Amino acid sequence: MSIVPPQYKKPHDVTSSTDGSSEMAKLVDSPRSKRPKRLTRGLERVTKLFKKQEGKCYLCGAEMKLPIDFSERNVRDPLEATIDHVIPRSLGGSNKKENIKAAHAECNKRKRNTLPQST
Repeated sequence: MSIVPPQYKKPHDVTSSTDGSSEMAKLVDSPRSKRPKRLTRGLERVTKLFKKQEGKCYLCGAEMKLPIDFSERNVRDPLEATIDHVIPRSLGGSNKKENIKAAHAECNKRKRNTLPQST
């Protein structure tokens, strides 16, 4: 049996401590330097894109909301900024900055793995 560090456990794997709070809640509420790098890196990247695009979705042009965190949550606000690959990874796109843009969660979901429609 392998031992998984608490920051890599899924929410249903996280055990509660004696005071009733979960280890995941402690990680998300902890100072930024204590958060797992994968959560902090994603939030930093989408924040940079958000500022570069002046808070506007590259797909529809409307205002986006800046995400509070990138924790293990499954439900996102439809107007929240997410990272989108202009050319989807499944179609040969890369993770390079030229291929990454910020888009509403809803626009990103609707675009799926297609190329953006030219207007």
